[in-house]
Amino acid sequence: CKKTGEDIDSIVKFFDEDHPFRQISEILNVPSLDEKAWEKLEQLKQHAPAEAKTIGAIIVLMSEENPEKALTMLHEAEDEGSELSSLFQYIYYEQADRKDEYEQCLIRQSAKYPFLNLKIGEIYIGKYWESEDFTDIQKAMEYYYKADAYGMLTPKHANGLLNIYKHFGKQGLLDTDEKEIERLTNIAKTES
Repeated sequence: CKKTGEDIDSIVKFFDEDHPFRQISEILNVPSLDEKAWEKLEQLKQHAPAEAKTIGAIIVLMSEENPEKALTMLHEAEDEGSELSSLFQYIYYEQADRKDEYEQCLIRQSAKYPFLNLKIGEIYIGKYWESEDFTDIQKAMEYYYKADAYGMLTPKHANGLLNIYKHFGKQGLLDTDEKEIERLTNIAKTES
């Protein structure tokens, strides 16, 4: 959508009526939970029951304001293979400022979605600034390099690693490899 300048509705129409992505999009697009939304949710249960459970959890969260019940449903949906469940868990934990659960959710999903290692690295950098415990910097670097192993190190995060090497290298806490510094510098330069 971003590349074409289109909105999601113009993309969704290319999916078959029964495709879970289209059904989810249509459910989430309904301004209120009317009869059509419930009908779409029933259709989704036929084709993607785990995703339907995720949407059901979101409905519970929005209508009953019962986060624990909704989170239980989201965890069940995740165990059943829902891709959306993780996304909604991240959003909820982050918005509710439930830091430990947010971090654990990211760690749990990082094997499946390696780019999440970047977010985990950011968490550890934040922890360092709160505690000044150098092991948090080591953890941040570990997670950044896990993302890098999958080719997912962004210019922003390469720049973050460069700053870590510069800052802690001056203090004698990190050895600096000139080839690695050059590689990170080249990645960081691509930041627009």
